[in-house]
Amino acid sequence: MKRIELDRWSVMQDVLLQGLPMHIFEDGTDFGEYTHLMSDFIEIDHLGYLQKIFSSTPYFGRELRLFNAYPWWYRCRFEADEVLCSNRLLRLCFTSADYRASVYLNGQHIGTHEGYSSSFSFDVTSAIHVGMNALYVMVEAPWDQEISPGSQAMRCFSVRRRMVKGTYEHGDGFIQRDVNPIGLVGPVFIEAYDSAALSDWRIDADGSGFLRLRFHADGISDISYATGTVTDKEGRIAGTFSAAVKAENDIAIHIPDPHLWSVWDHGEPYLYGLHVEVQEGGNASVQYDFRVGFRDAGMIRTSARTEFILNGTRIFLRGTSYFPDVYTQDIPRERYLRDLRRMKEAGFNAIRVHVHVEQDMFYDLCDEMGFIVFQDSDFSWNHPSDPEWLASAFPVFDAMVMKLCRHPSVSCWILLNEPDKWKTLVEAFGKSLDEIAASADSITTGIGKELVRRIRYLDPSRPYIRASYAEDDPESGDSHNYLGSLRGQETQYTDIDGSSEKLNTEFGMDAPGSLSNLLGIPELVHLLKPIENEVPRIQEYQYKLLKYYIEHYRKQKYRPCSGYFQFMFIDLCPQSFYGVYDWWGDPKPSLRAIHESNGPIAIMGQPKGNKTEVIVVNDTPDPFEAIVEWRISDGGIESTGSYQCHCLSDSLMRTALIPAAKGCGLDLILRNADGTIIARNHYDNAFVEMRHIKGHPLRMDNEYGMRTFR
Repeated sequence: MKRIELDRWSVMQDVLLQGLPMHIFEDGTDFGEYTHLMSDFIEIDHLGYLQKIFSSTPYFGRELRLFNAYPWWYRCRFEADEVLCSNRLLRLCFTSADYRASVYLNGQHIGTHEGYSSSFSFDVTSAIHVGMNALYVMVEAPWDQEISPGSQAMRCFSVRRRMVKGTYEHGDGFIQRDVNPIGLVGPVFIEAYDSAALSDWRIDADGSGFLRLRFHADGISDISYATGTVTDKEGRIAGTFSAAVKAENDIAIHIPDPHLWSVWDHGEPYLYGLHVEVQEGGNASVQYDFRVGFRDAGMIRTSARTEFILNGTRIFLRGTSYFPDVYTQDIPRERYLRDLRRMKEAGFNAIRVHVHVEQDMFYDLCDEMGFIVFQDSDFSWNHPSDPEWLASAFPVFDAMVMKLCRHPSVSCWILLNEPDKWKTLVEAFGKSLDEIAASADSITTGIGKELVRRIRYLDPSRPYIRASYAEDDPESGDSHNYLGSLRGQETQYTDIDGSSEKLNTEFGMDAPGSLSNLLGIPELVHLLKPIENEVPRIQEYQYKLLKYYIEHYRKQKYRPCSGYFQFMFIDLCPQSFYGVYDWWGDPKPSLRAIHESNGPIAIMGQPKGNKTEVIVVNDTPDPFEAIVEWRISDGGIESTGSYQCHCLSDSLMRTALIPAAKGCGLDLILRNADGTIIARNHYDNAFVEMRHIKGHPLRMDNEYGMRTFR
């Protein structure tokens, strides 16, 4: 196989919608004669999001809306020689197109694609000719205009989203209202084959050692064969196959007694190599390499509990939500690797990819490093229900599943995020979520029912959550909690006292990060200056809230809480503040809460009368002997002490009472038998909590999509 990258591109925005009626894709238009109708093409030096190519402020600005008001045309002219055209199969391949792409080659309509996260390709064997070729691609990502009746004031939630594109329309201080990514992103290339070519891979592996490969083949002949080898980490052969290649292929391999893939704090993220070759006449012509992990994932759901099971063992999930940038498809591998290393250092063993899909290399790294991934679909809040739209939307969901199912880290699908919940804020206020879900236009029941049917067919090996937030739904079972944060100024984070959740998949609070970074953006300076002196207090509040929530959930380990997902790890743009790291990657003070309370082994305090109960949590499968040390500073008087404890595997131990009261400084240290510190925690002004920050969550500047806290 030979690959030729197409690298000379120009773009033009079709502001009068004349590209199609004038057939510009036939490459004969003299734009000098039609300057009153359209602009000429402008050369660009790479394929990427158009906002990032042409705007100096791609994360905010009213002018960004114009990027999505009209379609864009891409043009690439390239030479093809006789050697290239003599190949049996020529395939035109795209890395990503956000969101709808119509492809024309030498005046011929080649095909269309919908989505933003999946690569796609077309057979262009008969469309390419020797000499100069002209490729045109029309790309659209239009704004949605339809609003559910009576809910105009809640547009960011009630707009009926006609693209399966996650949170781009979600304007609650998460993504600024004028940002809607658009463009061809990543390389476009031609693959030339002198043999059969395999595509549309579907790879499934389970804990019994059953490996199933499904793929499509083009350019096959009577002598096309596929051979495959599975090797362990030491390079030893664990299994093989050989089969004649057909148009559609389904091959099963069994690996006896496989070494199972596991999450990093419970074992080894063990991966096998899978090497597949296409052979004709005994000669290998095309090769494909993958890594696969054998494991079983499941979920126990009852009215009393929601627990995640990996390889037959329940896992307490210490999770964070991840959405590292608005422009998802051009994040470099180094950025993913940096963030994942920091997540592991912070003790997270699970990641919720929140209402979007990352690039394949992100999931490769999660496979390698041993993270559990809860993968959201792009369905959220509100969508149309007409059959025509659903017919185009569901294949986008299917493509996501097909793309990601080969990754052992992807362990649970979240089919819908907070569907119908917005209705409690507008015309249906006062109704229960059960009543709303049962209504005729319910997204939870309508779209959710079909997504459940599809995921059971496409991937019966993994658990799913139908509607994330619906704790009492037997097909969901998780909850979101923003008391003391987004639930309103009148709420306090201490309001969670006395409550219990089976599995929390969202909690958090937004706070600005480094002011030196933020104040470097002139457009934001005037919004931040009035609160500059208040930022340390806001940051402290985020720290206190996160610490309180995490320790609340951990103290209820399996009684009934089986885990949590903090919202979120890093800010996805300069002015969105939910992360414990800012957009530039600098830590916020709230990161300290994660390091203090979120490790696989944690030590915590809980007030009990005029004393403090010391609690040790061990989320690992290994028991151990430990020494607990405490240091109390109270009004200038210091006292210390220590005692031994035996920690059981996967346990919560209420170990002892120590003489620490509210308001003191308290340090807790846990050492193993050889004296190494395995957990530590600190309480400054212990167990004295803060009131909800004034101006949060009400104060937003919608022009910039930023919380102003005033």
